[in-house]
Parts: sequence; structure tokens; C-alpha cells
Amino acid sequence: MTPKQTDRCADSHKAADDKRNESTWKGLDKYINLRGLQLPYWLQRKFCQAVRRRRENQNLLDQLLNKRNRHRQGGGNFTIGFFKRQWAAQREFQSNHTTEEDTRRSKLLSIYKREASINLMRTRLRNPRDLLEDPGEIQELMDSIVEEANLLRQEKDANGSGKHA
Repeated sequence: MTPKQTDRCADSHKAADDKRNESTWKGLDKYINLRGLQLPYWLQRKFCQAVRRRRENQNLLDQLLNKRNRHRQGGGNFTIGFFKRQWAAQREFQSNHTTEEDTRRSKLLSIYKREASINLMRTRLRNPRDLLEDPGEIQELMDSIVEEANLLRQEKDANGSGKHA
């Protein structure tokens, strides 16, 4: 290898290294200010905050574990198992409650859509000559509107909605 070839290889490797270093420093720019690198200070501060939060949480848990459990038959203090069971029951209640609420809302949505359709039919019946020629068809439509309105009223009352069709 000639010295010129060696220089070209070295230059190529140096350029690649510089490019890698540049991208590394771009990721660390938020930790750098004019006075120098702030990363160690930032990491130390974050670590100290995490340690302090853990101590506070541990102290709070210790205080709870030293309290008397009024819900326990034989007396005694609260336990971690008690809190885990309580948390599991709360999560189960929340998921069931949310499911029930979603079911109730979907029923109400269906009721409101049907109610809107009844109101639209009532509006069209105000001028029946445009839509229906036979008086029997008009009477049949009116009867179905009344019947559907009564069913809707019953469903709304069953679902706890106070507004009537």
C-alpha cells in the first residue's frame, strides 16, 4: 500500500467516525449547555428524586400496614394481601361497571334513533297527500307510530330516561 492509499482509507474511516459521533451528540444536545455537559448532573438529580419518591411511598405503606384493619374479623393490621385483593376487586368492579354503562348507553342510543324516526314519520303525516293515497295506509302508519311510541316510552322508563316520546 502506498502512503497516498493509506491516507485515503484513514480519511474515509475518520469521516465515518465523525458522522457517528455527530449523530450521538445530536441525541445528547438537550443535556448540553454553554458551560459543558449536563448529563451527569441531570442523571444524578433524577436518581435522587426516584430514591426520595420510593422512600416516601415506603413510609406511607408502612404507616398503612401499622394501622388496624376494621374490615377483618379477627382484628389485626392491614396486610399487603388485603390491599392486593381490594385492588383486584376495584378493577373488576370498574370493568363490570363500564360494561354495564356501555350497554345502557347503546340501548339509549337505539331508543333515541327510533324516537327520531317516529318524529320524522309524524312530520310526514302532517301532509299525507304527498306520500300516501289510500286512507287505510295512513291509518295503518298512524297506528304503527302510536304503537312504536308506546314501546319506546316503556323502554325509556325501564332504562331510567325521564323524557317521553
